[in-house]
Amino acid sequence: MLTRSSSEVNLRSATNRPARLKKSCSVHGKTRFQNKIVQSKNSPQTLTRHKNSMHINKVGLEDFLCFDSRLIYEKIRDARSLSSRNYIYLGSVQAMPVNEQGVTLNSDGNLLLIKGKSRNLISGLCKKYTKGLSFQTALLRPAEDKKSLQFASLFLNDEGVLIGKEKGSGKLFSISFNKNNNITDEYTDTESINVNYELYHGANPEELTFKTQENECLSFRLKEGKLLLDSVSHNDKKYNYALLSYDIKLPLSNKTKIASIKKSQNRLQIELLKNNKKRIVYLDPCDISLKDLSAKRVSHKPAQSLSGRLGTDPHEKYFSGQPFSSSRLGNFSSRYLPLFSYTTDNFRTHLKQAKEAKIAGETSTSFLACLRSVDPGVEAIYKTGKNLINHAAQERKIKVDSKDAAFDKNSKILSYQQKRFDELLQAVNRKNAGNLPVAIADLIEQMRPGDELAFNLNDRVSLFSGIAGPGIPFVTGWFVGIVAAVASSHQLTLVRGENGKIRFCFENKSRKSAIPLAGTGQGLEDIAKLYSNHGVDYLTVMPLEALVIIALNATKGDNFSFELAKDQVTEFLDAFLNPAQTSAATPLLLKEAELKKTEEYEVVARLEAKAELRPEVGTMVNSSTYMVVPRTALGAGVGLDLARLKKITQTHFNDSAPTVKTRTQLDLLKTDFEIYHEQKIMPITMSMTASHEVAHCFPLPLQEEKTTHYRAESKPLFTAQSNKEVPLVASSKVKNTSKQDFLSVAMQEEMNASGIKRDILKAKSAMNNTQASSPLSTCHPDKDDETLQIHSAACHDDKPVSDSSVTSSILTELREAIVKALPERLTKTISPRGLAHQPIRISAQGKVFSAMKDEAVTSSILAKTRSKLKRLRQFCSEQERNNMHKTVVSVIESNYELSAQDKARRARLLAETAAGNSESMMKIKQELARLKENAQYCLSDIKLKRISAQSIKASMPLAILNCTHESQLAYQQDLGSILFEYERDKLLPTRVIDRLKCLI
Repeated sequence: MLTRSSSEVNLRSATNRPARLKKSCSVHGKTRFQNKIVQSKNSPQTLTRHKNSMHINKVGLEDFLCFDSRLIYEKIRDARSLSSRNYIYLGSVQAMPVNEQGVTLNSDGNLLLIKGKSRNLISGLCKKYTKGLSFQTALLRPAEDKKSLQFASLFLNDEGVLIGKEKGSGKLFSISFNKNNNITDEYTDTESINVNYELYHGANPEELTFKTQENECLSFRLKEGKLLLDSVSHNDKKYNYALLSYDIKLPLSNKTKIASIKKSQNRLQIELLKNNKKRIVYLDPCDISLKDLSAKRVSHKPAQSLSGRLGTDPHEKYFSGQPFSSSRLGNFSSRYLPLFSYTTDNFRTHLKQAKEAKIAGETSTSFLACLRSVDPGVEAIYKTGKNLINHAAQERKIKVDSKDAAFDKNSKILSYQQKRFDELLQAVNRKNAGNLPVAIADLIEQMRPGDELAFNLNDRVSLFSGIAGPGIPFVTGWFVGIVAAVASSHQLTLVRGENGKIRFCFENKSRKSAIPLAGTGQGLEDIAKLYSNHGVDYLTVMPLEALVIIALNATKGDNFSFELAKDQVTEFLDAFLNPAQTSAATPLLLKEAELKKTEEYEVVARLEAKAELRPEVGTMVNSSTYMVVPRTALGAGVGLDLARLKKITQTHFNDSAPTVKTRTQLDLLKTDFEIYHEQKIMPITMSMTASHEVAHCFPLPLQEEKTTHYRAESKPLFTAQSNKEVPLVASSKVKNTSKQDFLSVAMQEEMNASGIKRDILKAKSAMNNTQASSPLSTCHPDKDDETLQIHSAACHDDKPVSDSSVTSSILTELREAIVKALPERLTKTISPRGLAHQPIRISAQGKVFSAMKDEAVTSSILAKTRSKLKRLRQFCSEQERNNMHKTVVSVIESNYELSAQDKARRARLLAETAAGNSESMMKIKQELARLKENAQYCLSDIKLKRISAQSIKASMPLAILNCTHESQLAYQQDLGSILFEYERDKLLPTRVIDRLKCLI
């Protein structure tokens, strides 16, 4: 660890405080104060030593302990020129900018970053056998030809601190990197990092000593290419085996030689040589059996950060993008396997768990994992049914009508579901498995300010049943069916704030839905068979299928949240899991906690029509069963929501009187259009009449998947809503809030509603949109856009208004119309692919302005920004993942602000509404119409978040009966933003600020 005396002053640490000192450490700064003095140690002991001895700390007087280095990458194809002995994977290093790169030393001892592109199986094989796999390297050196420290070797200590051993002197220095977020007018697309060296006084990283159990430590050494056991420490006793040459047998081939061994956090990093190829493997000392002096396994995966363990580790792909790591055929992605992706993932995941349990000597665990790999859904039915019944019983037993009741309810839920929490924590880190408070506190330590961690426990059962009559539409051809579903979920979200506090949020929900439907047109497929041969249908057409759908949905839930200091987490969770214990933080916690209950009811009446081209393999498997195995439908459909009625009731419990807010909204005549394809495996059983004709058909869908390629929808033709707010205590008066008051509350709640679940939905929605989709589908001025249509219609009424009729309510409506028609900010959620085509200026309706296209192309700032956005797109796309029960998605938000000129015109319109005479009202309406048509929004910032999640799932993935029992741990990282600044009266950015927290 890094140590200092109480009187030591580290001037370099001041770079994170005042901006004027931070500039001194930059190559762009003019002041060189920090380049002259690095540390001042003024204790009497150090002054005497420095004065009277020759052991002078030469580094303390040099100017290379802190420098900026611009990352200029060069392409290399042969990794043999790189030093594998000094290689460290930076994803294992703590307090680093988020990255999946590596670092090593060149021949001079300078730091060398290594970047590569990770690849899945198909793309990796194509690249390997065509152009070959390659890497990029960037030399870290100060500008202006200044000297830098040169190292002989690199290490990674137990805490994940990168340490370098200086050439010649043998001194140890801790090495840290910080993203250098420069602000320059001439923006460059290359990145710059700040490199810091600090004299290291902790444990010697060259010692190969590891803690394997609570009171046991093992030490190793390398001799003549063999790994030898050096000593074993147990409690206070140490047993030395240095003279006995106990050789640890590794599971390696006879032709493989060990070139070097060093510590890499809590593992041994072993450099191997075989057939002139260099490889690096990692050995966990816990996998070494002292009984027979052998290692059970070695791994190609280094130690990982929290996000790496949850899915972002590139070593879980065919090619990791890093040198000295072998390609692995077993790491293929089953994401695009139609219909059987879940079954394949389930088999592979549990088979891997069985193998690991067998190596660890856990025979019973290995056997159970093997059974789960081939389980058709028995476990899912049992666990899902059990949890849904228990959830219903808890809902009837515990009424959440106060903060104390919410505290008790969530305490019981956490205690009852503790086993599921332990399973998730064990999958991420076995270190503190079984001790939930300590394990959660350990995860919080690994989070950065702005990050979120969520435990999601979901149980769901859905059932489909249908019957059809054969024949042409509206004569004998018809279809009726119903889909019913019941679900419950519990979510615990931890948010690490900028103030250092941890926000706990418990959310419980129960959902019920029933969707009856009726339609016709299915019988036309029997007439429109394009190609059949020997009783097998290979290509058919569904000319028209029409459905009437009635959807009934009901959702109930409660949200209980509070804040804790980081050092109170363990004590609080101990008391939370054991009601008999008490925590000093509980009374204050309950006083400042927030509780909200929500009930939502929805009824939808809808019409659908679609046509499909169906490549399939369909045939009669017996006299009464027709089967398609599989059917791939390529189709287009239109939908019309005749009416959508939604009622939301929210009860807020606060220190004052609790209140109940009720919002009812009716939408009429909303249309949508989509292009999609779906795969299906479905037997159809038939009942026969006495004359052996088909009487009825019973579809039994087994596997079904649908992918939407394009979707567009309109706003409702008519929208109406009412809002009420009443005290929770019975009162004779009902307070009707104005529409403006309710909208401001709703907008504020939407702004405050942050969470992993919402961002995942945004990311998935953006990923489903193609590049050719209209910006209208993703760009929205605000929520509740439906009310805008009514207000706009009122504002454009051309009837003259007398002065006497200009009331405060009309002025309120007009001000509200201005605010809704011209919001100050627009938010657009985009996919990584959309970054390359990110527009700089759009209208309020999402229209892209292209009049300044030539000017944008010639702008140096924009050209270099486009280059950076393309690399950011590649960074996000490489990390997308959805296999082996792990998911990684990027959430990208583009925010636009009203241009300075239009913002001034908008403010003037709002100010003129105070006049209140008929003449000014008419002018305001006309000006609003012109401004709404021509107002421009300029790109203000692009925010980047990454969500990585691991699930433990048991499922019966049938369409006719689906049971899902899922536990998920999701981690959302704030990866920073790119800011765009404009000078007054300028519509193109004059300055771009890189605030990303990752290396791309």
